[in-house]
Amino acid sequence: MLYLYLETKFMDEYIIMARLPETPEPNELSETYAEICSVLNKDQPVKLITSMSVRPDLAKATWGMMKNLMTEGQLPPSVKQLIMMVISTQADCRYCAFSHQGALKSMGIDESVIRNCLDDPMNAEIPELHRHITQFAAKSAKNPNSITDDDLNQLRDVGVSDDELIEIGVIVGFSKFLNTWADASGISNDIPTDGLVQVAS
Repeated sequence: MLYLYLETKFMDEYIIMARLPETPEPNELSETYAEICSVLNKDQPVKLITSMSVRPDLAKATWGMMKNLMTEGQLPPSVKQLIMMVISTQADCRYCAFSHQGALKSMGIDESVIRNCLDDPMNAEIPELHRHITQFAAKSAKNPNSITDDDLNQLRDVGVSDDELIEIGVIVGFSKFLNTWADASGISNDIPTDGLVQVAS
């Protein structure tokens, strides 16, 4: 059964009522939910995963991919969050954009840096290497068919390895998946938005 989609704006915070029902915490997901809270340092598991609770197999698979991408690999966690924030903003996915802003703030990234990356990711005042990575990621997310050998070689020229290129590509693809699910399912914004940069419609 699909629920009616409702959106309202209150105190500059978007609240979205879910289109799909969630089931009470199934036994199959109790360990997964506990791990989510532990890894993300949260009191409750995130809506991105609980919104899939009627399909524990997909919820577990999505969390496994998220955990591996965010906690392992060669790219710094802040760069991964930066990539996903820029892509989510570009896709106008408020839920994901706010989530990644919150993650960056929790890592100690100054709000002025976050705002600068949101306002103009192509000329953001961040380390040159990170700016090239963010530019490539944004271009890949917007139009993957536009990527050329020159784009890859430019990243190699600034020190990005092929292992890191693969990681960037997978993060871009996974971010687009999360954006699509968050918006299509209508999950609510379960993070505090105080002090976060509002994403323009």
